[in-house]
Amino acid sequence: MRILIVGYDTPGALERYCAAALSDLGHEVRYHDLYEGLVRHCRFRETPVLSDIEQAILRGQYNRRLVQAVGDWRPDVVFVFKGVELTAPTLNRLRALRNRPLLVNWNPDNPFDFPTANTNRHLIASIPAYDVYFIWDRDLFGPLRDAGARHVEYLPFGYDPEHHHPVELSVSEREALGSQICFVGGYTPERAALLARLADFEIGIWGTNWDRLPPGSPLRECLRGGWTWGLEMSKAFSAADIVMNFIRAQNGQAHNMRTFEAPAAGAFMLSTRTRDQVNWLPEGVGAAYFSDPEEMRARVAYYLDHPDERKRIASEGYRRITGGGHTYLDRMRRWVEVVESL
Repeated sequence: MRILIVGYDTPGALERYCAAALSDLGHEVRYHDLYEGLVRHCRFRETPVLSDIEQAILRGQYNRRLVQAVGDWRPDVVFVFKGVELTAPTLNRLRALRNRPLLVNWNPDNPFDFPTANTNRHLIASIPAYDVYFIWDRDLFGPLRDAGARHVEYLPFGYDPEHHHPVELSVSEREALGSQICFVGGYTPERAALLARLADFEIGIWGTNWDRLPPGSPLRECLRGGWTWGLEMSKAFSAADIVMNFIRAQNGQAHNMRTFEAPAAGAFMLSTRTRDQVNWLPEGVGAAYFSDPEEMRARVAYYLDHPDERKRIASEGYRRITGGGHTYLDRMRRWVEVVESL
């Protein structure tokens, strides 16, 4: 198949992992890159009124170029990741093309997570235009169908063996990256509040926007680096005693990308307790969990004092994830199966 990916062609993006898997499966893949086509050109992000005007202009250009790209290349499938910058009229124009492509969405966020940057009125209005809508949480099937989705399919996240695997570290790497507690992810006030409860332990934090921490926050001394992905993230995981995974409220009882990436790197994962994660990685067997800050802190203290138990759980988590058909190649095989059936 000829597949046009609409999303980010940037390092560490979910789109990159899926594009590589689809290419390995023999499909021809191109991008309609959101970063180069829109985000890179934004100059007024910090000025709300000007930003809204600029975004509307750039979004219109991006949508028109998509219609042109589909007309020129004539892909079999337009594979949209989230689609927050697309409009329903654009997708309906694609549907009206002779020998039109199949329109497919895989949304890595909750489309109903208002009010956040994860969604907008354009995204909600566009849901009925897709031939199939893939989502990582079965609890969202009903809301998607209520919003007009034609066909909803379950597709969880996964990991990429090329980037997510245990890493043998040099002495200097272990000294630079080592920590009792590791967190890789962007700043949110909720995450900062949880990590602040652990500030008396040795914490290593990698991620974006942590400069937003209050000036006196003890976490400022824990910042190790900015945007970190792939092998560099796996190195940080391999150097840590405990890798924290905070499931955001929008993910409900489901999971996130770290659910697979951390165990695949051989890490001991301590995560927010959710239904889906416990199904894949049973509690105290493949991972450890908490439901509130007090339990989180107690779990950290316990597992730091029990390294043998921690290593046993990490080993079993690695075995279950890497042996369970959870790579992005596995996910894209399922994606192709559904798409070809349509």
